[in-house]
Amino acid sequence: MSAVIDAGASDAGICAVNRKSVLAAVAGIREDFFLTRRSVRQFSAVPVSDAEIRRAVRIAATAPADGDRRFFKVHVFTRRGVIARLLAAHRGAYGFVSELRGLAVITTTRPVGPDASERRDMWVDGGFFAMSFVYGLHAQGLGSVVLNGTPDDSVLRARVPLADDESVVCLVGFGNLRDRYPVACSARPEVDDILLTHTGTVRPRLR
Repeated sequence: MSAVIDAGASDAGICAVNRKSVLAAVAGIREDFFLTRRSVRQFSAVPVSDAEIRRAVRIAATAPADGDRRFFKVHVFTRRGVIARLLAAHRGAYGFVSELRGLAVITTTRPVGPDASERRDMWVDGGFFAMSFVYGLHAQGLGSVVLNGTPDDSVLRARVPLADDESVVCLVGFGNLRDRYPVACSARPEVDDILLTHTGTVRPRLR
C-alpha cells in the first residue's frame, strides 16, 4: 500500500494515489485469479499459519464501506474440536466439518438509531468485507467456503465472545488445498445474460 499512496498521507482525510504504482501492482493479476476461486470443502492436513490469516484480514480491511467506516470483527478458530462444536447446529456444513482447518466468524456492529438504511448498509458492507477476506485467502493459495449465518445465533453466542451489538454476517471455513480436490460444478451465467449496457437517454422522471 505504501507504494501506491504517496508519502505523507495521513490516516484520515484525503490521500494522493499514484496511478503508475497502481498499474504496477495489478500488472500481474490475471482473470484466472478470479476464475479459479471455488467453494472448497476438502482440505489438506497442513495448518494455516497466523501470518496467513492476518494477511487475509489486512486485505479484507480494504473493502469498501458506507462512509468509509468499518465496524467489522473476525473471530478465528483453528482447533478442530472447537470448530465442530461451533458448527454442530449448522446444517450447511454437514458432511465436511471435520475437513475445516479454520473457521472465521465475521461480524459487524449494529448501528445505533432508527435509520433503516444504515441497518441495510451493514449487511451490504459486511458482504464486501467477507468476499475480500475470501480473496485474501485465495491470494495465498488457500481454499475457503462461505457459510451463511443462522437465524438463531444463540449457539454461536453461547460459545463465541460476541458483544451485545455484534451481528454475525457469515462464517468462512478455510484451509490449505489438497493436490486434487472436488468442487461443485455449476454453470455460470453468460456475460450477455448479466450485462445491460445503456447507450441512450434515461427515462424522464415520472411525475
